[in-house]
Amino acid sequence: MENSQTHRHAVRDIPTSMNTAPIKSLLVANRSEIAIRVMRAAAELDIRTIGIYSNEDRVALHRFKADESYLVGEGKSPFEKSSQM
Repeated sequence: MENSQTHRHAVRDIPTSMNTAPIKSLLVANRSEIAIRVMRAAAELDIRTIGIYSNEDRVALHRFKADESYLVGEGKSPFEKSSQM
């Protein structure tokens, strides 16, 4: 409990004079349940989501939950795609 109290104080101590822009969109480079949870939270905060998917995931739910989604690594094995990131 003390840990969460400390965290709240740390967040409150951030100077308000910082020039920060609100997050408008978020790239979700994950898949399955984790991606769905991130996208749900982003929607609650009015943040657009961008999903990326492989050919193997073309019918996966995270592709359709994102506001935008893009195919990456077409014609490559999953290992080749991840090793080039």
